[in-house]
Amino acid sequence: MLEHAGRCIYISTASVKGGDYLPEHLQTVYVIPAGDGCIVATEHCAIESAEGIGRRFTYMMHTLSLIEK
Repeated sequence: MLEHAGRCIYISTASVKGGDYLPEHLQTVYVIPAGDGCIVATEHCAIESAEGIGRRFTYMMHTLSLIEK
């Protein structure tokens, strides 16, 4: 649930299939329903920058507001 845009689908990579180790790069995807389809927002970052860039991207997504055309 995003603060201003409402319900969305959130997909985040946390480990490589099998769960034995972390991937080199992380990806996060938000699929946000909109009036005429959906908005897809993706973030790609290296594992080392997930705490910095990843957190900022999450904060930014919570400020997203959908407006009508």
